[in-house]
Amino acid sequence: ASSLALATEYNLEFTPQVGYDFVGGSIPLQNFGIVGAELQYNGFDFPIKPELALMYSMADFESIPGYVDYADTTVTRLGVNGVYEFEGFESVTPLVKAGLGYDHLDDPHDATEKGIFLNAGAGVKIPFAETLALKLEAVYIAKNNGTTYDGNLALLAGITIPFWETAKTVKEEPSQEEVAAVAAAPVVVDGDDDNDGVTNSKDKCPATKAGVKVDENGLLNVENSVG
Repeated sequence: ASSLALATEYNLEFTPQVGYDFVGGSIPLQNFGIVGAELQYNGFDFPIKPELALMYSMADFESIPGYVDYADTTVTRLGVNGVYEFEGFESVTPLVKAGLGYDHLDDPHDATEKGIFLNAGAGVKIPFAETLALKLEAVYIAKNNGTTYDGNLALLAGITIPFWETAKTVKEEPSQEEVAAVAAAPVVVDGDDDNDGVTNSKDKCPATKAGVKVDENGLLNVENSVG
C-alpha cells in the first residue's frame, strides 16, 4: 500500500567555510584564522563519501629565542577525506570524517616543516532552506614535524550548497489516514446471483432460472430457449 514519490538528491555538495586554528605542540605559530572550501561527492552507492578539502591561512610566527624572527607565512592545506553521514535524524545530519593531506608553508620555520598530515573530525549539517544547510565541524590535524608530532584543532563553519541533481524514485510509507481508508473500504465480491455458473460482472442475463444452460456471457443456449 506504499505510494511512490519523486525525491531529488544531489551528486555534489560545495561548502565555502571560515574558521579558526588552535595551534598545539611545539609548532611556533600563533593561532590563526582559516578560509577554505569542501567538495563532497554523493554519487557512489557506498556509505563513505569522498571529500576534497582546502584550507588557506595567514599565520604569524611566535618570537622564539635562538630562531630567526620570521614575521608571517601562508599555510595551505589540501586534503582528501572519507565522510560518513548518520541518517534517521529529522532536523540535523551528524557526520564523521577522516583522511590525509599535504600542507605547504611559503616561509617555513625550522620547527614547522611542509609535509603530510592526518586528520579526523566530526560535525553536523543543519538545513535552513530547501537546498541549503549550515555545516559545523571540528577537525583535528596531526603532522610529523621532523622530530615531533604536532596537532592543530580547526573549528569550521560553512554553508553547504548542493548541485548536479539526480532524480530517484523512492517508496514512501503510507500515512495513518491512508491505512485507515484502505482498511475501511468495502470488500467487493463478484458473486453469481442467478446460480447459472457465470459471475455477475460477466452475466448479460442476470435473471436466468437456475439449472438452465447458458454460454460464457450468461445468455441462454438456443436449444434451451424459444424466442
